[in-house]
Amino acid sequence: MASVEAVLAPSRVVRRPRRVALVGAMVAGVATQYQNVAAAARVDPHLDVVGVPVSPYAADAFERWLRVLPASVRGTIRSIAATAPLFSRSGFDLVWTQIDLPLLPWMLTANAHAQAPVIYTADSTPALLRSFGSLYGDWGGRWRIKSWARDRLHSAVLKRAAAVNAWSEWAARSMRDDYGVPAERVTVLPPGVDTEFWSPPQQRLPSVRPRILFVGGDFVRKGGDLLVDVWRTRLRHLADLDIVTARGKASDVAGANLHTGVEPNSARLLALYQQADVLAIPTRADCFSMAGLEGLACGLPVVTCPVGGVAELFSDQEQGFFVKVDDGRALAGTLQQLLTSAPLRQQVSARARRLAVQRYDARRNAERLLSLIHEQDAP
Repeated sequence: MASVEAVLAPSRVVRRPRRVALVGAMVAGVATQYQNVAAAARVDPHLDVVGVPVSPYAADAFERWLRVLPASVRGTIRSIAATAPLFSRSGFDLVWTQIDLPLLPWMLTANAHAQAPVIYTADSTPALLRSFGSLYGDWGGRWRIKSWARDRLHSAVLKRAAAVNAWSEWAARSMRDDYGVPAERVTVLPPGVDTEFWSPPQQRLPSVRPRILFVGGDFVRKGGDLLVDVWRTRLRHLADLDIVTARGKASDVAGANLHTGVEPNSARLLALYQQADVLAIPTRADCFSMAGLEGLACGLPVVTCPVGGVAELFSDQEQGFFVKVDDGRALAGTLQQLLTSAPLRQQVSARARRLAVQRYDARRNAERLLSLIHEQDAP
């Protein structure tokens, strides 16, 4: 017979960690957010994390066999296949995802009754990408029926999501207005950068000539051609120019220092930021700018264009400067102002670093995202 003390003692319920799948899109800055969230989640004792990285493109036999299909279709097929761990493993308590359409087969079958709440995170929507026209690949040239179908599928994902994390108010507004997501289910939370890694040099050595840095894989969309032209015709006598881009993207950059094959989050890339005096990315179309965050964290004045979510990155003339798209004269004038005034660069630099630490610290923002995950209860 149990003792009186044993009967009266409160029972201890040992809860198992919540089994969470993190579905990440392994492309550009989106992959950086996935890595940051995964790192924070794996040390959370209340979570049992299963990583599901999704790479839509790769040079392999699959690409060679299905070359007849458009690249976007091949990417979708590959992404759907990459979600196989969700089907093969049961008992997920929650799924956090950066992909929409490729997740839909799982949402409509294995998770048809929304057993596992889904949190969807994104820097844009199909409607916003189309607004940039041909600058974002085939988004601007889609047939009307194809755009309609894509919107319906995107809406299906958003309506089934328990919560939606938009990187910017620009993206959140489209999720609410274009896709009908209730405001209470939308949280605006930007990604972050490792502000310990991305940091100013301990001592910024004075150089004979200031250095302008450009970072962008899509050279033309990011305005690299305009920057090279402005530098060559108006600023070459004032500063050196470093260009970080993908192989084969930049042409006619003679005189500038071209850097290709530079890996994200690498010591080589960090060194280029720390050697620079100004980060200039006069982008024509962008949803967000991870390179801009890296520049702010390294204490660089950022000169860019207020397009998409980039317009919310900082306060104009405080931590950086916004110029109109394709306005070479404004770009040249702003850069000249910074290049010829070390005190101005120092003032903007201090404010840029402070903003990065306060608003864009990866660990802090990942913890805020984990709080959103913990708030979701299984139905």
